[in-house]
Amino acid sequence: MNEVLVLSVAKLEQEGVLSSTSTHGKSLEFRGESGASIFTARLDLDWSDAERGLLTLRFQGGATSATFRIDAVRGDGTASGESSWWMICPATKGGAPCGRRVAKLFLPSAGGSFGCRFCHGLSYGAMPREQTRTDRGGA
Repeated sequence: MNEVLVLSVAKLEQEGVLSSTSTHGKSLEFRGESGASIFTARLDLDWSDAERGLLTLRFQGGATSATFRIDAVRGDGTASGESSWWMICPATKGGAPCGRRVAKLFLPSAGGSFGCRFCHGLSYGAMPREQTRTDRGGA
């Protein structure tokens, strides 16, 4: 199975990325199943209001570079009364945007774009463990 990179709301919340008014220049490291670094991305987050933001991830590795833009939205409250954050799946299937509200997005190392497990055809058993790390550099 090819490596699949995981971007999760839980990790972004843990690192304080989603609690800021805006975040620019954070470094987000994606690791493979073995723990080895695969990619490092620059993360920018701009909020259009208190309920919606735009994540921009810029990957650069050798001759490969890519930019991904992902909407983040504040969802309904959890059982504990706290509101939760979600990402909107940016993948398209059959020419139509997916638009699912998800906690994790996946990026196959073979290329393509971030998408939810449905768009990439991943079952729960086939999904990789989360292997990302956010550096606290940047502001």
